[in-house]
Amino acid sequence: MSTDQKAASKKNLVMFEKGSDRAREAGRKGGRARAAKHATARVNTSALAVQLTQLQTSFKREALGPAAAALCVALIVRVELGEIKVEGKDLPALLQVLLDITRLEAGEATSQSVVAHISSSDAIARLKVLRETQLGDEVETEIVEL
Repeated sequence: MSTDQKAASKKNLVMFEKGSDRAREAGRKGGRARAAKHATARVNTSALAVQLTQLQTSFKREALGPAAAALCVALIVRVELGEIKVEGKDLPALLQVLLDITRLEAGEATSQSVVAHISSSDAIARLKVLRETQLGDEVETEIVEL
């Protein structure tokens, strides 16, 4: 018995010997487990496709926003109860997508931006007002227009 086998037997583990009946049987067992897992994945994918087709035919578009909002609330509750563990950025991203769907279906914007154009003289005048309100009296230093 080699040193590795002695160490393994101390831990109630027995190493496989290449070509042994036990090793071959373990290999076959692993192969069967992988095949079963692969078959289950195929069945799950087929069932999902059938379910999605049923949803497409029966789902009304106007219910999408309220359904997304309800799903957001349900996810938040499940996280709060500890049923869903928050790891990484997955849940916040999912909630953001569901909120965006809710907003889009309600006709609201999912993001907003403003583009403002202001002349340099208007900017300087505004800066003067802001400085005076922050510092109190008339400010002695002058803002120079470029």
